[in-house]
Amino acid sequence: MGSKQTMVEPATEGDGSLGIKNGYSTSNTELLKELFPSPLTTGNISDAGLITQYNALLNGVVFNGYQFDKDVSMTFTGSPNIPGITYEEPGDPASGYVPNPMSPGAGNGVDPTAVPKPPEGYGAMSTASDTPFVGNNIENPGSTSKSISEAPKIGDSLIKGHSYAGSGE
Repeated sequence: MGSKQTMVEPATEGDGSLGIKNGYSTSNTELLKELFPSPLTTGNISDAGLITQYNALLNGVVFNGYQFDKDVSMTFTGSPNIPGITYEEPGDPASGYVPNPMSPGAGNGVDPTAVPKPPEGYGAMSTASDTPFVGNNIENPGSTSKSISEAPKIGDSLIKGHSYAGSGE
């Protein structure tokens, strides 16, 4: 069973006493609330309310999000189907895995419409690359996004040293 983390509701109310030598002391919770009044200590904000709000954000949509040209679903719906990305016209990548290595050619500057088709088969991924990241590095976001969005949420119990169901190990 995971341990509860303190958010705005103290796990225990203290009387402000010193603990035994090398032991735990306690704070005077009521005095602290009186000295430092805030919405966090007046009962206007609760752990349950924060969990509800945070999970709503985690399951929601960021509209006109920072540096995104369109809305972003925090549940990752609409993630790209990487193997389905193929070269179709100048300016396109060679595949969903690599850019087009070709050059626009002499006299064309950096005009992407002058870039010829990449070599046949270039960019096809059939095996995982050797990177320092977790996973096999060729998983398709279009098929893995559902399990990511179903990962534990704030308030769920996590056990130290153990992965959650569906995490792969």
